Formats: sequence, C-alpha cells, structure tokens
Amino acid sequence: MRLQEKDPELYQWLEAATADNEKVVYIGLGTVARWRQWSVDVFYDGLNQLGCKVVWSLRTYKAPEAAYSNPKFWIKDWIPQIEVLHHPAVKAGMTHCGFGGTLEFI
Repeated sequence: MRLQEKDPELYQWLEAATADNEKVVYIGLGTVARWRQWSVDVFYDGLNQLGCKVVWSLRTYKAPEAAYSNPKFWIKDWIPQIEVLHHPAVKAGMTHCGFGGTLEFI
C-alpha cells in the first residue's frame, strides 16, 4: 500500500516539501530502545537547527511542546516507515538500529 493511502495528510505534507524543494529527515527511535526525556529534548533542539523538515516517529516519549506547533515537524506515534523512506523528499534518516528498522532503511 502506498503512503497516500496509508496516511494522506503526511503524503500531502511531504509533497509540499518536494514542491518547495525542502529536504526531509526521518527519525525513528523505535519502541524498545530506552531514551531519557532530556535526550529527546536535545534531539529536537538539534533537528530544529538543521533548517529542514523532520518526520519523527515518537511513540514512547513526548517531544517538547514547541515541536508540536512547529510546521517543519511531523510528529506521530506511528509513521508508515517504509513508505516515508521511499518518498523522494526524504534525504536522510536516523534509526535506533534494531533489526527491522535497519532492514527497512536498507
């Protein structure tokens, strides 16, 4: 199934990034890896300074409140990872390096 069928809003958001020639970074921190809240906050600060758009699958933790109103960030507890990674606007990604995520990134 394609991204536009699985998550039409995210698809439109990525298409707008493509139209505006913006680069997108995908972040998938996984559900098993244990992160401290301060590290999630630091990730946001660093990603926000990149100047690109960010799709962030963040199930267990909350991003800083500012991230949810930041138009450059798409944050949900579930993201169709394979379809997002296949979208031409996505130029880079970061994974927690679990087996499934690593295979999907490859």
